[in-house]
Amino acid sequence: MLKTFSNFEELLCTVRADRNIKGDGSSTANRFPVRFVLFDNFRDCCMFVEDMSHLPHINIQRLEDWMDEEYPDVFMPHDRLAKKILQLIRSTPSEYRIIMPFSEMARFYDNNKEKFEFDALISTIKGFDTEKEGFNNKQRIYIPIVGQEGKMQHFRDDSQSFIWYYHNADRQLDYRLIMTNGTTYKVKGLESKYNIASTLTEWLGYWRYPELKQNIISTSKSIFSHRGYAKPDNAFTFCICDNAYQFLTNGLQLDVDCIPYCEEDDVYWSILASKVNIVDFRFEQFFNEQFGIYNLADYKIFFETWFKHKEPFMRWLLAKYYVQKFCDKGYICRVLQRLDGYSDTAFAKALALTIFSLDDPESYIEERREGLLQGSKNGMELTPDVQDYLITKINGIEAKDGMLSACKYVSNMSYAEKALIIKWYKDGKLSKEELMSIYPDLYYYLAKTVASAEDHWVLDYMDKYKEAKIRNEYSDDIKNYIQTKNKNHIEHFKWTNKFSTTKTLLSTRSDIQNYLWIDGLGVDWIPFISQIVKEHESEGYYLNEVYVATAKVPTRTDINKADIQQLSGGLFEKTGDLDEIAHTCRTYPKFIIDDLETVRKAIHKFLTEHPGVKLAIVSDHGISYMSQLLPGYNLKGYKSDHYGRVAETTIHSKTSVIEDEKYDVIRMPDNKTISLCALRHESLMAKIPEGMGCHGGCTPEEQLVPIMIISPEKSVAKWRASLKSFEVEEANPVIEYEIVGLESNQTPFIEYDNKNYTLNAKGCIFTSARLPLVKDVTKVKLRIGTWEKEDTFTIKMAVEEDDLFDF
Repeated sequence: MLKTFSNFEELLCTVRADRNIKGDGSSTANRFPVRFVLFDNFRDCCMFVEDMSHLPHINIQRLEDWMDEEYPDVFMPHDRLAKKILQLIRSTPSEYRIIMPFSEMARFYDNNKEKFEFDALISTIKGFDTEKEGFNNKQRIYIPIVGQEGKMQHFRDDSQSFIWYYHNADRQLDYRLIMTNGTTYKVKGLESKYNIASTLTEWLGYWRYPELKQNIISTSKSIFSHRGYAKPDNAFTFCICDNAYQFLTNGLQLDVDCIPYCEEDDVYWSILASKVNIVDFRFEQFFNEQFGIYNLADYKIFFETWFKHKEPFMRWLLAKYYVQKFCDKGYICRVLQRLDGYSDTAFAKALALTIFSLDDPESYIEERREGLLQGSKNGMELTPDVQDYLITKINGIEAKDGMLSACKYVSNMSYAEKALIIKWYKDGKLSKEELMSIYPDLYYYLAKTVASAEDHWVLDYMDKYKEAKIRNEYSDDIKNYIQTKNKNHIEHFKWTNKFSTTKTLLSTRSDIQNYLWIDGLGVDWIPFISQIVKEHESEGYYLNEVYVATAKVPTRTDINKADIQQLSGGLFEKTGDLDEIAHTCRTYPKFIIDDLETVRKAIHKFLTEHPGVKLAIVSDHGISYMSQLLPGYNLKGYKSDHYGRVAETTIHSKTSVIEDEKYDVIRMPDNKTISLCALRHESLMAKIPEGMGCHGGCTPEEQLVPIMIISPEKSVAKWRASLKSFEVEEANPVIEYEIVGLESNQTPFIEYDNKNYTLNAKGCIFTSARLPLVKDVTKVKLRIGTWEKEDTFTIKMAVEEDDLFDF
């Protein structure tokens, strides 16, 4: 029978009266010793147990003491629990017992259709008969049940059931149980707010402490497996957490639900949980601390943060938070909403292609360009299929809206785009200046060559050579230079004899601390390397000296490397091998794109690994890409070397060596070999394969090599230079400079109308040759090494005399 109380003292009075019951009903009361005492909260339950424990001959039986010590997290079946209670009744006929905490085991029994384990347990133990001794001693077994009043209603009218219910509607005393499958996901600081039970036995043991926290976390796998049987009741609410997201949001009620949940993100939620400390947790502060930032609104900051953090979790967190915080603002949000992964490959694809699916693409051009630029700097690449799709789209825009519109969608991060830019430049659709914004490395490679050179025509030649190389055409400018300067071995000797070797120029230098040897690096690379060094100036690298030296002929590595090795004394690093890759056939314009990347990586690596010292960049020879454009001479009777840039024969060979304008004859140091070195771009033997670079011959790009001195401090010029007159007469079109303090190894020259002119010295006065004045060109640049000074002058026209016979 069920009896309800609203007063705690009234409940205690009923308990005392029951122990001394006489008269009607005493027989049934003494025959069935089990008393179910129902409570709405654990505070009242603990008060009841505390008061009862002071009565004589009464003890508390803890359920955890009946658990198997070897299996502390295995549920005791309901029928076994019933047997334990029966054994208790049989073994203590003259004593009273309180069984605790009964409901914290029983609430997890399956009471659904067919099984009804809870009902079966109650039905069994309510009907236990005491033995004669127990009947005479009025044996009582008290079973407090917390929060299960609804389940016990099934037995309210049962004559064998003694059920007392103390009703207290104070919901402030309810407990909240958070259940996980054996984990707290490594969240930190939980002990400050939660009791944590790792096993069923530990869970049962909690209910001896009245000061238990109202929020409890159960990581018991056994409890979790029975989670479906625990229904909200008078004392408990339950929170089942199947994953880290539910644990953080529903369980711990942290403000991380600003990030939407997707099942495929479970691994990231687990990592996020492991980084959380719940003490004073606020998600925005947590986010800022993870990335070390406090303002994410600028897309430039987003890109910087994205590429700084390569871990998929950090990128997931950044992407999810950014999209939620800024909703649909800007290109980044559009990209992140289409992202199918957090690798550079996935991001590159979304960053490059999303724009073509937008209604107003041009409003996102700048943000996309910044992302692609940052991506390129951080080694991000587009897969071949993405490149093909991108080029198709860009070509479509060019056909529809013109070149200017198409250029807005081009970056320089993929091979296909770079190849397209080179094609546009070759076809005359792009100017050199326009390359600056879409392919800056190519722009700097094509920049004017500036260096201290004994014969300044070679600088102009290198500029012409670079243009021909990029266009993959044998230009008239190159042809005319070669036919003049390399007309025969005598003309070749005239200009090469003016240049010193690298060893000669640097042999007296004791200030060079380390050398970078790039095999195959020619003078054509000077402007590009100058730019790379300039990009590192903030780190303490300054390019203060640039010279042009000559390699020995034949221009082969084995002929020239000994000088470099001897010069450096072993303190050199050989990297960025242009020679090795030049000997592979690479379809135009691949050799251009590859070589730019190779040199950039080599210079960057060398600089960053050698801070604070004076460095020299040197080479053994250069590479020519002109020979692959021309047929070979197919000389007979010689052995081909370096794909015909050199033809060899032995001194005692039957083949006689005939002087010819096609080559220079070199007697090799071994006194056994004669080498014929090609003076022009045509191979002496068969044609050089298409797309292959070559060396061994006597063309300027093969023979002339740079010397670039990089210092940790920017040198100050020790000379002063000033234009003698800011007026140039048409009748005497020469430029004069007064230069004081110039050292003997420093050769000044001027640039006028994009052409270089030497200066003849007489004391401190340096005079140019006669200039072909152009009316609107009134600027001249004085260059001394890497130093330059620009001046403006006026042109004084010649006086026209009156015709005395003109009537």
